[in-house]
Amino acid sequence: TPAYMSPEQASAEAVDARSDIYSLGCVLYEMLAGRPPFTGPTAMAILAQQASGQVTPPSKLRSDVPKDVEGVVLKALASQPEDRQATAGELAQGLSPSAARSVPRKWARLKSRKVIVAGVALAAVVAAAVLLENGSDLSGLNPRRVAVTAFENKTGDSSLDPVGSMAADWISQGLQQTGFIEVAPPTTVLQASTALAAESGSTRDPIRALAERTQAGTIISGAYYRLGDSLQFQAQVTDARAGRLLGLVKPVSGSADNPLDAVERLRREVASTLAAAYDWRLEIHAGQTRPPPNFEAYQAFAEGQDLYVRGIQMNDRTAFAEALERFYQAAALDSSFMAASLARAAWTHMVLGQLAEADSLASIVEARRNELTMGSGLQFDLLVSGFLHGDRAAGLRVARRVGGHDLGLHAFRANHPREAVEALEASGDCCWAFYWPTLTESYHVLGDYKAEVKAARRASTDVLTDRQVALRMEVRGLAALGRMKDLSKRLDESLRTPSLSGVTAAQVMTVAGMELRAHGNREAGLAVIQRAIDWYRARPLEEQQTRRHRGRLTFTYYVGEQWDEARAGYERLAAEFPDNMGYFASLGFLAARRGDREEALRISEALPAMAGPYSFGLESYYQANMAALLGERERAMRLLREAYNKGRPWNLAPHRDPDFDSLRDYPPFEDFLRPKG
Repeated sequence: TPAYMSPEQASAEAVDARSDIYSLGCVLYEMLAGRPPFTGPTAMAILAQQASGQVTPPSKLRSDVPKDVEGVVLKALASQPEDRQATAGELAQGLSPSAARSVPRKWARLKSRKVIVAGVALAAVVAAAVLLENGSDLSGLNPRRVAVTAFENKTGDSSLDPVGSMAADWISQGLQQTGFIEVAPPTTVLQASTALAAESGSTRDPIRALAERTQAGTIISGAYYRLGDSLQFQAQVTDARAGRLLGLVKPVSGSADNPLDAVERLRREVASTLAAAYDWRLEIHAGQTRPPPNFEAYQAFAEGQDLYVRGIQMNDRTAFAEALERFYQAAALDSSFMAASLARAAWTHMVLGQLAEADSLASIVEARRNELTMGSGLQFDLLVSGFLHGDRAAGLRVARRVGGHDLGLHAFRANHPREAVEALEASGDCCWAFYWPTLTESYHVLGDYKAEVKAARRASTDVLTDRQVALRMEVRGLAALGRMKDLSKRLDESLRTPSLSGVTAAQVMTVAGMELRAHGNREAGLAVIQRAIDWYRARPLEEQQTRRHRGRLTFTYYVGEQWDEARAGYERLAAEFPDNMGYFASLGFLAARRGDREEALRISEALPAMAGPYSFGLESYYQANMAALLGERERAMRLLREAYNKGRPWNLAPHRDPDFDSLRDYPPFEDFLRPKG
């Protein structure tokens, strides 16, 4: 590779044994000085330095390098082959007088650390052996997809726990920035690790299990130890496919008060180890990542990441709010880390539905976009184009560069369900909170209901998937297939199952009932929806008084064709919340259903004035509902297309929305629903 290539080999001249002498000199130089004799951002930059023949003596970088050893190394690095040692034997003879020299005291201290190094090496060998003995075949995993797991805290000091996730995140960002290797997002690895930790009593090998969940063929893991006032980091790179150790990373030490300097050096050593296995360019580009932020800022950021993942997994708004506090804290503590921190804060605001706040932060981040890593920059582009601007086509273009579950989501949002299924099944990233919902909905749009049910049952075995969520996905496919006996069993189970993420038994039944209606089983569908209404009516009085309960019950009255109850409910809600477009529009739907054309049109014409900057065509969608109910099919289709052109993401709503029943046999509507990719 360029850092170890002789000048004559680089210029394609004839080479002999003296070219190997030069390469050996490079290795000896790096052993003494801690870096290769020539470095640079590109291969050409390295070779240009090399051609100059000006080598910095190792003693300039490390004062206790013996002068006679330095002389041997510099001779091996002569730019002209005839000025080097003629043979390896001659080079060895030059080094031999120094062999008996006493080892400098500070080098001798390294001997005390051999126990740690040996322990990590033994653990790595044992882990590799377990991989060979245990589990399913991982040979199909991509070796160039890397997952970095949080480093294990071996210091005995719990206050240093955050350092492990910081190290994993920083190494991931650095590797991703090179562009030469695919890196599993830190949040994905964190969710996978959380899932594995939840599998109490499991005897599975953690490296193999992590590889399965992240679809990464290469796993980077490690630990850190306390040595006086310092922390020492040890890392290993494992080929999870073959169950073998690719290499132990050179140990790195740094101050326990500010461990990020050591983490940055560790990142470079990891890149070097991977470069030897996969791509030499990783090593050259490893030095180009920006300097790490201060420790306090990164600690706040890492805590925010943990809280964000908890919020996604548990649908916990409190966790999101706490995550926002940490991200803002990180931005305030280190201005050089502002872009990364505010970008993550913008994502959090978006997930909370606070799009104006997210957009405001995005404008700040855009001005500092050059501070983001390549991976963070692409994620930021996804946020802006795919969510804040509602540009589904642009979001899909960016997602195709990112791949994985991001491609699956944005392909589905653009009505490319085949591409979504291919991306999701290939990534296997089931630790992502929306993996199973997006996969099953994509199968549903494709009409592959058996695959939908099968995927939903796979989801039910995932420890991070709320059972009610899995049931909601499964009953949708069962209803489409008309498998009433199995559907009834799942609905009964839903009534016995507690809700962990906010999805209730009534919502499971409502989805099943709407799907039965959409697939021609109207009476059966209405009967199931009645069960949902009965569930709502039986809830405690305090719960029945909440806005969420009232809104859900009123919607269920509507899809259950109980028009009087629905009208009374929406009139109360619209009066209490006059700015809510959905409540107001529903009164227009009901007016159209009872033949009050004038009232329906009055409400329809008032909707655009209620639309905000982030409505993404919702007002046009509601107008399409009313047009379809009034029998104006051509106008309904024009409004539907308008809604999606304004940024409405694709979903299952048009497929099962009872307001579009008059369009079911209308060719333009059938073409509209047809998958586009």
